[in-house]
Amino acid sequence: MVQSYQIRARTGPLDAVVVVPGSKSVANRALICATLATGTSTLRNLPAGDDTVAMLKCVGRLGAGVGTSTTIEAERSGDDCTVIGVAGVLTPGPITLHAQLAGTTSRF
Repeated sequence: MVQSYQIRARTGPLDAVVVVPGSKSVANRALICATLATGTSTLRNLPAGDDTVAMLKCVGRLGAGVGTSTTIEAERSGDDCTVIGVAGVLTPGPITLHAQLAGTTSRF
């Protein structure tokens, strides 16, 4: 069944708020930067998609990120994420990182 909607042309200015979801590609790059940085970084408007979730788990295995592991030093609240960086010193390997089916995560 096809639904139809009647649309009327606006004669004046449009007053609207549009919320655009965050980019998973930009979010993953920001998570890598925050992980490698010194100190605390707060990332806002992170998308909740599989790619971002996979990256959060991977950076946690590297020493920073979001989760419940004692090696992870970060907090996530809604679409925001606070990451305590590793100052360029990653957890020594070898480490297996599971990127799941996340294309942008596996590229990193």
